[in-house]
Amino acid sequence: MLDSVTEDTQLQAEFPAYARPNIWPTQALPELEPAFKECGRIIVAAGLHLACRCDTLLAARQREAGGEAGTGTVCPSLHDTLQTSPCHKARLLHYYAAPGGAASDSWCAWHTDHGSLTGLCAAQYLDAGGAAVAGGGGGVGLHIRTLHGQVVRVGIPPECLAFQLGEAAQVLSGGLFTATPHCVVGPEPGSGGSQLTRETFAVFMQPRWDEPLECAEGCEGEASVGQWRRGMTFGEFAEATFARYYG
Repeated sequence: MLDSVTEDTQLQAEFPAYARPNIWPTQALPELEPAFKECGRIIVAAGLHLACRCDTLLAARQREAGGEAGTGTVCPSLHDTLQTSPCHKARLLHYYAAPGGAASDSWCAWHTDHGSLTGLCAAQYLDAGGAAVAGGGGGVGLHIRTLHGQVVRVGIPPECLAFQLGEAAQVLSGGLFTATPHCVVGPEPGSGGSQLTRETFAVFMQPRWDEPLECAEGCEGEASVGQWRRGMTFGEFAEATFARYYG
């Protein structure tokens, strides 16, 4: 895990989410940095193995499309794109208890991630006194929408990882892989768990900001997500995504 990916101040200003250096609470919490980085390395290593399996499936799909001679146009390698990128972002995520005990119906609204792969640790739930609450109770936590439109609650077992597909993987694969719609549901208002908080660790694996975000010719329809256009770099795609969500 890199603390700084470039000293170029222009790039830092243009792509602040990817190019600015990390700042650690070294004095207040010295144990955070090494633990954070080690967990991030484990998730990225697992994600690269998964990307290799994705590439195997993608290559088979392309051979089918191009016939035995393999004349079909080739999609970029997901593994190679991610292995050479310094732009993976790891975040500790804290979902607050609702003020006054009035929890909203969702800790995080429905969306798809704009990167390639999102690696997730099992969430921890804490009550108002800071004690762990196994599973969070009820229907709280991560929910995804399947390809068939079903909404499924995803429980990640302790000491396990889960990965979601993002929009960049959808584009690069020509639509073979589809970004995972997901949300995080909070406790019902007035329920016994309304003072729960949720804690988790996520790594957003994504291309370099200057990586061309392209797919094979003829796959634009399947690959398309709303803000993507041919000729975009990942950095331009990311900025268009932020503008779409935040205006």
